[in-house]
Amino acid sequence: DRHVASHEHPVTDPHAAGEAALRRHQAAASQAYVVAHVHHVIELGAIPDDGVIEAAAIDRGVKSRPYQRGVLYYSGTDVSGGTGRDSFCFAISHKDGDQFVLDLLFERKPPLNPVSAVEEICALMDEFHLHETTGDSYGAGFVLDAFDRCGKRYIQSERDRSRVYLDCLPIFAAGRVRLVDNDRCASQ
Repeated sequence: DRHVASHEHPVTDPHAAGEAALRRHQAAASQAYVVAHVHHVIELGAIPDDGVIEAAAIDRGVKSRPYQRGVLYYSGTDVSGGTGRDSFCFAISHKDGDQFVLDLLFERKPPLNPVSAVEEICALMDEFHLHETTGDSYGAGFVLDAFDRCGKRYIQSERDRSRVYLDCLPIFAAGRVRLVDNDRCASQ
Protein backbone atom coordinates (compact mmCIF):
# COMPACT_ATOMS: atom_id res chain seq x y z
CA ASP A 1 0.00 0.00 0.00
CA ARG A 2 3.01 2.30 -0.07
CA HIS A 3 2.50 5.25 -2.37
CA VAL A 4 5.62 6.92 -3.68
CA ALA A 5 5.50 10.68 -3.35
CA SER A 6 5.72 12.51 -6.65
CA HIS A 7 8.95 14.25 -5.65
CA GLU A 8 10.71 10.87 -5.38
CA HIS A 9 9.94 9.88 -8.97
CA PRO A 10 8.94 12.92 -10.98
CA VAL A 11 6.57 12.23 -13.85
CA THR A 12 7.07 14.40 -16.90
CA ASP A 13 3.92 13.28 -18.74
CA PRO A 14 0.97 15.15 -17.17
CA HIS A 15 -1.47 12.53 -18.52
CA ALA A 16 0.49 9.76 -16.75
CA ALA A 17 0.58 11.84 -13.57
CA GLY A 18 -3.19 12.27 -13.75
CA GLU A 19 -3.73 8.55 -14.26
CA ALA A 20 -1.46 7.73 -11.31
CA ALA A 21 -3.37 10.17 -9.10
CA LEU A 22 -6.66 8.66 -10.26
CA ARG A 23 -5.44 5.12 -9.40
CA ARG A 24 -4.37 6.26 -5.91
CA HIS A 25 -7.74 7.96 -5.40
CA GLN A 26 -9.68 4.90 -6.58
CA ALA A 27 -7.67 2.64 -4.26
CA ALA A 28 -8.38 4.87 -1.26
CA ALA A 29 -12.07 5.16 -2.18
CA SER A 30 -12.27 1.37 -2.38
CA GLN A 31 -10.78 1.15 1.10
CA ALA A 32 -13.46 3.56 2.38
CA TYR A 33 -16.04 1.23 0.87
CA VAL A 34 -14.36 -1.60 2.81
CA VAL A 35 -14.57 0.44 6.02
CA ALA A 36 -18.26 1.17 5.36
CA HIS A 37 -18.85 -2.57 5.53
CA VAL A 38 -17.06 -3.01 8.86
CA HIS A 39 -20.25 -3.36 10.89
CA HIS A 40 -21.74 -5.82 8.38
CA VAL A 41 -18.59 -7.93 8.51
CA ILE A 42 -18.93 -8.13 12.28
CA GLU A 43 -22.71 -8.51 12.28
CA LEU A 44 -22.74 -11.34 9.76
CA GLY A 45 -19.90 -13.16 11.48
CA ALA A 46 -17.84 -13.06 8.31
CA ILE A 47 -14.64 -12.65 10.34
CA PRO A 48 -13.91 -16.10 11.77
CA ASP A 49 -11.62 -15.04 14.61
CA ASP A 50 -12.49 -12.48 17.28
CA GLY A 51 -8.78 -11.68 17.47
CA VAL A 52 -9.00 -10.09 14.04
CA ILE A 53 -11.44 -7.47 15.31
CA GLU A 54 -9.51 -7.10 18.54
CA ALA A 55 -6.49 -6.13 16.42
CA ALA A 56 -8.39 -3.02 15.35
CA ALA A 57 -8.05 -0.12 17.73
CA ILE A 58 -11.38 1.12 19.03
CA ASP A 59 -11.02 4.68 20.20
CA ARG A 60 -13.18 4.43 23.32
CA GLY A 61 -15.40 7.43 23.92
CA VAL A 62 -14.98 8.70 20.34
CA LYS A 63 -18.38 8.43 18.64
CA SER A 64 -17.22 10.35 15.56
CA ARG A 65 -14.26 12.48 14.59
CA PRO A 66 -14.74 16.07 13.43
CA TYR A 67 -13.73 17.34 10.02
CA GLN A 68 -10.10 18.48 9.91
CA ARG A 69 -8.88 20.84 7.27
CA GLY A 70 -6.11 19.37 5.13
CA VAL A 71 -7.20 15.74 5.60
CA LEU A 72 -8.26 13.81 2.51
CA TYR A 73 -11.50 11.96 3.31
CA TYR A 74 -13.19 9.07 1.52
CA SER A 75 -16.65 7.65 1.96
CA GLY A 76 -18.42 4.39 1.38
CA THR A 77 -22.11 3.58 1.33
CA ASP A 78 -23.96 0.31 1.87
CA VAL A 79 -27.43 0.91 0.48
CA SER A 80 -30.63 -0.64 1.76
CA GLY A 81 -34.08 -0.63 0.21
CA GLY A 82 -35.64 0.21 3.56
CA THR A 83 -37.40 -3.06 4.31
CA GLY A 84 -36.18 -6.40 5.57
CA ARG A 85 -33.25 -6.63 7.97
CA ASP A 86 -30.54 -4.73 6.10
CA SER A 87 -29.51 -1.30 7.41
CA PHE A 88 -28.59 1.67 5.25
CA CYS A 89 -25.00 2.51 6.20
CA PHE A 90 -22.41 5.12 5.40
CA ALA A 91 -18.85 5.66 6.59
CA ILE A 92 -16.28 8.40 6.26
CA SER A 93 -12.66 7.51 6.70
CA HIS A 94 -9.16 8.72 5.98
CA LYS A 95 -5.70 7.25 5.86
CA ASP A 96 -3.11 8.20 8.43
CA GLY A 97 0.12 6.62 7.25
CA ASP A 98 -0.72 2.95 6.81
CA GLN A 99 -3.71 3.16 9.17
CA PHE A 100 -7.34 3.33 8.01
CA VAL A 101 -9.18 5.64 10.37
CA LEU A 102 -12.96 5.52 10.63
CA ASP A 103 -14.18 9.06 11.27
CA LEU A 104 -17.93 8.62 11.14
CA LEU A 105 -20.35 5.72 10.91
CA PHE A 106 -24.00 6.34 9.97
CA GLU A 107 -26.67 3.66 10.16
CA ARG A 108 -30.41 3.71 9.59
CA LYS A 109 -32.21 0.52 10.57
CA PRO A 110 -35.32 -0.63 8.71
CA PRO A 111 -38.01 0.25 8.22
CA LEU A 112 -36.59 3.38 6.65
CA ASN A 113 -37.15 5.78 3.80
CA PRO A 114 -34.12 5.35 1.50
CA VAL A 115 -34.55 8.84 0.00
CA SER A 116 -34.39 10.38 3.49
CA ALA A 117 -31.33 8.26 4.29
CA VAL A 118 -29.56 9.54 1.16
CA GLU A 119 -30.43 13.13 2.11
CA GLU A 120 -28.98 12.62 5.60
CA ILE A 121 -25.84 11.09 4.10
CA CYS A 122 -25.44 13.98 1.68
CA ALA A 123 -25.61 16.43 4.60
CA LEU A 124 -22.81 14.47 6.31
CA MET A 125 -20.82 14.51 3.06
CA ASP A 126 -21.17 18.30 3.01
CA GLU A 127 -19.71 18.53 6.52
CA PHE A 128 -16.60 16.67 5.31
CA HIS A 129 -16.44 18.46 1.94
CA LEU A 130 -17.08 15.22 0.04
CA HIS A 131 -18.61 15.14 -3.42
CA GLU A 132 -18.73 11.40 -4.03
CA THR A 133 -19.19 8.09 -2.28
CA THR A 134 -18.48 4.51 -3.30
CA GLY A 135 -20.87 1.58 -2.89
CA ASP A 136 -22.15 -1.56 -4.52
CA SER A 137 -24.58 -1.77 -7.42
CA TYR A 138 -27.66 -2.49 -5.27
CA GLY A 139 -30.60 -0.44 -6.56
CA ALA A 140 -28.26 1.16 -9.10
CA GLY A 141 -30.72 3.47 -10.88
CA PHE A 142 -32.40 4.71 -7.71
CA VAL A 143 -29.13 5.20 -5.85
CA LEU A 144 -27.41 7.11 -8.65
CA ASP A 145 -30.45 9.36 -9.07
CA ALA A 146 -30.95 9.98 -5.33
CA PHE A 147 -27.35 11.08 -4.81
CA ASP A 148 -27.38 13.10 -8.02
CA ARG A 149 -30.45 15.03 -6.82
CA CYS A 150 -28.37 16.06 -3.80
CA GLY A 151 -25.48 17.16 -6.01
CA LYS A 152 -23.34 14.13 -5.11
CA ARG A 153 -21.84 11.32 -7.15
CA TYR A 154 -22.37 7.65 -6.30
CA ILE A 155 -19.60 5.45 -7.72
CA GLN A 156 -20.33 1.76 -8.08
CA SER A 157 -17.47 -0.32 -6.71
CA GLU A 158 -15.95 -3.00 -8.88
CA ARG A 159 -15.86 -5.22 -5.77
CA ASP A 160 -18.86 -7.21 -4.61
CA ARG A 161 -19.61 -7.74 -0.92
CA SER A 162 -17.70 -11.04 -0.75
CA ARG A 163 -14.59 -9.39 -2.14
CA VAL A 164 -14.99 -6.50 0.28
CA TYR A 165 -15.11 -8.92 3.22
CA LEU A 166 -11.98 -10.67 2.00
CA ASP A 167 -10.26 -7.30 1.60
CA CYS A 168 -11.12 -6.42 5.21
CA LEU A 169 -9.44 -9.40 6.80
CA PRO A 170 -5.77 -8.56 6.28
CA ILE A 171 -6.33 -4.90 7.12
CA PHE A 172 -7.93 -5.84 10.45
CA ALA A 173 -5.49 -8.65 11.18
CA ALA A 174 -2.54 -6.30 10.70
CA GLY A 175 -4.04 -3.88 13.23
CA ARG A 176 -4.28 -1.17 10.57
CA VAL A 177 -7.83 -0.03 11.43
CA ARG A 178 -8.91 2.55 13.99
CA LEU A 179 -12.63 2.53 14.70
CA VAL A 180 -14.96 4.94 16.42
CA ASP A 181 -16.66 3.71 19.58
CA ASN A 182 -19.90 2.36 18.12
CA ASP A 183 -22.14 0.40 20.49
CA ARG A 184 -23.57 -1.80 17.77
CA CYS A 185 -20.15 -2.77 16.39
CA ALA A 186 -18.81 -3.35 19.88
CA SER A 187 -21.77 -5.52 20.91
CA GLN A 188 -21.47 -7.75 17.87
